[in-house]
Amino acid sequence: MHTAAQELDAEIEQFAGQADLIQITVRYPARVSVANLAKRLRGAASRALRQSHGIRGNIWSNPYYATSINAHQPAGLSRYVQHLEQPVNN
Repeated sequence: MHTAAQELDAEIEQFAGQADLIQITVRYPARVSVANLAKRLRGAASRALRQSHGIRGNIWSNPYYATSINAHQPAGLSRYVQHLEQPVNN
């Protein structure tokens, strides 16, 4: 994924994941669309998972959530990601 990000002049700042959820914080230039960035990163992750774990078929569901923040908002994003990492009791 780092190579795919670098090809778009982007940088992966944070990466966290669970079995059914991945959170990635990426710094990218304004000229890069979020849709193209997500497509490239998801493709790179899919290739890596298929090669390392022999996974076949679809890895990703179609929907994804993306939001943009400015340089003055990273603390709020970190709290959001930490909240997502907490287990949910049913």
